[in-house]
Amino acid sequence: NQLDGLALQKTLWVKGEPKEEIRQSISFDKDWQLFSQQGSGLSETLSAAFRQMMKHYEKVLVIGGDCIAIQEAYINEALKQLDTNACVIGPALDGGFVLLGFRSSVLSGREKVFFESLYADIEWRATSVYQQLMENLRNLGVKSVSLEELWDIDRPEDLKFLKSYPEFQKFLS
Repeated sequence: NQLDGLALQKTLWVKGEPKEEIRQSISFDKDWQLFSQQGSGLSETLSAAFRQMMKHYEKVLVIGGDCIAIQEAYINEALKQLDTNACVIGPALDGGFVLLGFRSSVLSGREKVFFESLYADIEWRATSVYQQLMENLRNLGVKSVSLEELWDIDRPEDLKFLKSYPEFQKFLS
């Protein structure tokens, strides 16, 4: 797991009620917490996760479970960028994003309205999600920075990216 070496609080948000089988099937260590997603649709679930975590942490990153290309250095760079920026985004090659992060103190007291405005009119299945998010951030006056583009797995044709990972070879033949 790319996150195991990081000394961070790590959470996994799952649809439905977290079950003990999930904890046992994924090798959770003491650094992981398991939560149930709140809301319907990506806008609501992202907003709820950010608002919950921002109550407790100054820097919060959300990383898509469909991007195995993210490495420790990428996460460390995202956290470093939050020292001087309110927001950090890791764009995806397909026009979406693989990472989204915020510094809590910048949004203090206005999180609910902020996230409603941030995700307003986002077409989540479009190839312009990243551009739409960037435009909304500019309109909200939020200083943001983008990281290097990475790939993620959203469609069957994205499976080609797994060829460079030996542990996935048996599934691709």
